[in-house]
Amino acid sequence: MKIKIITILVLISLILSTIGITGSANQTSSMDDTQPDPTKTIQVIKLIKNNTEWVPELNTSTGSTVRFKINVTYHDTDGDGKGFILTEIVIKDILPSGLEYAGNPSEPYDHITDDGKNITWDISENLEDNESHIIEFDVLITETGEQINKVNVSGIEHCYGEQRWGEAQATINVFPVCDAKYKDVDDDQTDEIAYNEDENSSNGYEKFIDPDNSSEAVLSTDADNDGKIDHFIDINKDGLPDRYWDPDDDILTNIWIVDVDYDTTNEWVYDSDGDGKYDKYYDPSDEIIHPYIAYTLTTSIIPAGSGIVLIAPNGPFSPLYLKDFEVELTAVANPGWKFVRYSGDINSNDATVKVIMNSDKEISVIFEKEIILPTVKITKPLSKHLYFFNIELESTEDQPTIVGPIKVKADATSEKGIDRVEFYLDNEEKPRKIDTSEPYTWMWLLKPLGREMRLFPRQRQHPRC
Repeated sequence: MKIKIITILVLISLILSTIGITGSANQTSSMDDTQPDPTKTIQVIKLIKNNTEWVPELNTSTGSTVRFKINVTYHDTDGDGKGFILTEIVIKDILPSGLEYAGNPSEPYDHITDDGKNITWDISENLEDNESHIIEFDVLITETGEQINKVNVSGIEHCYGEQRWGEAQATINVFPVCDAKYKDVDDDQTDEIAYNEDENSSNGYEKFIDPDNSSEAVLSTDADNDGKIDHFIDINKDGLPDRYWDPDDDILTNIWIVDVDYDTTNEWVYDSDGDGKYDKYYDPSDEIIHPYIAYTLTTSIIPAGSGIVLIAPNGPFSPLYLKDFEVELTAVANPGWKFVRYSGDINSNDATVKVIMNSDKEISVIFEKEIILPTVKITKPLSKHLYFFNIELESTEDQPTIVGPIKVKADATSEKGIDRVEFYLDNEEKPRKIDTSEPYTWMWLLKPLGREMRLFPRQRQHPRC
């Protein structure tokens, strides 16, 4: 019985020993394994200190010292029930050629290679669910270019006895030691750089660089006439500038892309002095920086709805026009109205006028109701005709000759329609007949010799006019 118990104990010991050896081997090989752990048990975050903030990417110059932080967090994968732990944690930081370990660690390392590029910490404490371990240390920047610092972390998760691992990296963009300006031009939480590449301070910071290539300078030129280079920055990768950056004066403003001179090509309007007002524009057509002075043209129709005014040229920049720009106005009346005159900053009775934009202009376009009179024509009696008791005979007289009664006939027309036709003699105020339907006629029974006949057609909406 004792022999069996001893045999069982030996077997258990061998099994545990084998598990330990296997775990250790897996742990060692994992440091060079770049495949991600699908369980995401170990979360690794690598950051760089930028003033008071910790960031994943930093722009700096050679010779500077920066501080790294590694944050390792364990996440239990077994769900509900008894919690697991992460043990035998190994943190290995791998420095690129342009970074050198500069000491000042938050805890001593356990191993560093002869070249100082690989630093290892063997963590003695175990991590339970959502617990973290943090290591910080300093590095010295020795080379220019993109320097990527990587960290690999491994550990054993118990009670599974499974190896877990994670990795992270941080990037430092290093530029030569020179006179440079830094600013987050494109709102991506990382600084862009303008630096004095030719070491000639008289022309400013002529070189623009975005380390992550999320923006670019579409034009670098002296845009404020101070002899120093400024930059027009495209932050949307559409080939057009969105921001104006003056590094030497620390001015960053938005750019308005619009056709200010109405030549069908857009100009770049910007605030060159940072006072909140547009004061210059760049014209890609002539490649010249121009002063930006624009005035507003305001027109009003009186009365409203009576007509329109055509403005040429017209476009997205309207109602703004550059100083001394010539604008043509043409008044067009709506049906039933007619143009009368312009008033305000211009006075004219001509429907088409030209305005020189040397100041803000307010112009009223005045219309009035158009009076449309009806037309009337006597069709009987006619000149050079003889009428005998209403019978029409030809005659050579200039005036009609009438003997006996005659039926007078008239035609009347109006765009608004005819309500009635009134027949008058001489200066009588009372009509001899009022006819409300075609044909409009009146039987004249009295001798007409020497009498004058008057006709008044009346439009429908105005019964007596």
